Amino acid sequence: MANVVKKEKSWIENLREEHINAPGDYFYDREYLIRLERRTERGNGWIVKRVNPSTREIFDYHNLSDDDIKHYYKYIPHDIEDILASAKKVLNGEQIDTFEKEYADIDSEALIASGVDKNTLTNLSQSVQLAHDRLLCIERVCNVIIEESKRKMEAVKHSLDRSIAVLSYQVQNIQRVISVLNVYTRSTVEFNLVCNGDPAGSDVPISIRQRILYMDEEFVLNAKDALDIDYRSKDEFFRWLKEDPEARNIILPEAKCVVCMKPRRYKRTYSNNYYENDILNRWNFHTFILVRNGDNIWAAESDNFCIYDSAIPKKSQLEELERKYIETPSWGDELKKEYENINYRAVLYAMFIQGIADNTTMFNPIDNKVNVLRGENVEFIYDDDNLLGSGIKEWPVFLKDLNQSIRRGTRVIYCGNWKNGGYFSDLRYDAESNFHPEFPTQGIYNVEPDSTYERAERMSFLYLPGDEIFKKGSWREDWRYEKRSKKIRWIYYNDSVINYDALSLEDLNRYLNDRTQRKYYEHMIPLLLKARKFKEEEKRDEDAFVELMIADINRSHYGKQPVSHEEQETAIREAIRWWKNKVIYTRPLRSDDAKAWRMIKQKAVAIYTDNQ
Repeated sequence: MANVVKKEKSWIENLREEHINAPGDYFYDREYLIRLERRTERGNGWIVKRVNPSTREIFDYHNLSDDDIKHYYKYIPHDIEDILASAKKVLNGEQIDTFEKEYADIDSEALIASGVDKNTLTNLSQSVQLAHDRLLCIERVCNVIIEESKRKMEAVKHSLDRSIAVLSYQVQNIQRVISVLNVYTRSTVEFNLVCNGDPAGSDVPISIRQRILYMDEEFVLNAKDALDIDYRSKDEFFRWLKEDPEARNIILPEAKCVVCMKPRRYKRTYSNNYYENDILNRWNFHTFILVRNGDNIWAAESDNFCIYDSAIPKKSQLEELERKYIETPSWGDELKKEYENINYRAVLYAMFIQGIADNTTMFNPIDNKVNVLRGENVEFIYDDDNLLGSGIKEWPVFLKDLNQSIRRGTRVIYCGNWKNGGYFSDLRYDAESNFHPEFPTQGIYNVEPDSTYERAERMSFLYLPGDEIFKKGSWREDWRYEKRSKKIRWIYYNDSVINYDALSLEDLNRYLNDRTQRKYYEHMIPLLLKARKFKEEEKRDEDAFVELMIADINRSHYGKQPVSHEEQETAIREAIRWWKNKVIYTRPLRSDDAKAWRMIKQKAVAIYTDNQ
């Protein structure tokens, strides 16, 4: 292996290493020019000042040890005044008239041929190195001056930014005042009459509701022919309000009231184009306001409306701002702006209603003057604060508890889709590719554990896809397309199903009518409505079944002594539950099932006979 020849240090590098730091020495790094002032009191470092090379201003700098100076800074072994003057000339575009020029045209071959001695060459080499190092120092000082200028310009820019921010804030406040005035005078508000009729009495106060309603949820939940609602369905929604008096009481419960609405709570996918979706969904979140006076309803829209999650500030929002301010006082300005935004939206909404009361006859007849900001002759309904709570579990908690009783044979409502509902048990089917069966549709299925899984039983259900498969016929026939004959297993995620058997009709009605929980299951509403319809049909069938059986038992004179109607009904319903769960798969009760009739009757008679 060849010997590694270590590069010799230049004369100027040795000069720097041999230098002993002393007060008044100058050093530089990439950004700063510094000067050593004096030793610290303990003598283990230096008190250092930063020097502005263009103005010679002196600034305090952190203390440095000798090791720090050696490793991070370069010593300037030249006249500092000459270096600074030359650097200014370079930055001004002037020529530096120095002795470096005499070395520019040195002819190395001529020097060797002239027979110059070693000492002369050594001195010449040191002179050239010194001249080169001086130029490097000038270059570095130029960079330091440029960095200082950058910092100065950044400071000026930050100062301008602060001034612009103040002016922008003032302009924003002026624009807000203009928006409030425009809304009050109705110059930027468009009103459309939805339905016409008799007004409410003059003694009826104006109710202002806090909660924002969503057109898609209300329409799908209450209308008979529910559509796939978005901003384009407003005419259908308004027609529903016009034709169905009950709909008016659901959306606008008070005889004189104001309610904020938006077409949708969540985005809708229109295409694979992100920008198209974004533009169209802006209209889905655009606020419109419904105003009711008796049977008269108006819809108001304006580009000045900026109501987001609540028409009146929620107590929880204000408490959250207060908590943040206590925990992080440094966020004071940001929290102040957030509070002002909330307050501005509330004032804007209040002035809109005030403008209707002052400048229109929409609330007539009315006895007393209305002052919304002071709360005079108006009622604020804080239906979005839920200070007392709705009295029911949060939907995720309720769903988790409900699904714990799922077992083999339980009927479940499948609410998922191929993206988040589950996956195929057969690993040959890749849901992301095109080579897979049709996915299961939303509906009611019987649970079948997947016992082929080695580690634990996965809950699943079987379904028959409606697509065709390419298969070979009998031994005499060729390959052909046929409808599937075998069911496919779908492993579902637990939060994509609802335990239909454990779900009571009371629970369904309670959650469907509770607007505080609806954000969790908004996408399930059509399916829950179908489930409610099935539950109601089952209840009607069971009620008729019970009454028929009571009459039949009474005619047969079962029992040693007369049994009350309530006791008979209790025994029969208990027998019905026994019959439904007697086999693995939960089964609905059909009144024309002779076997079910015979078994339930025998079980019911045995129950209340044993209780006598």
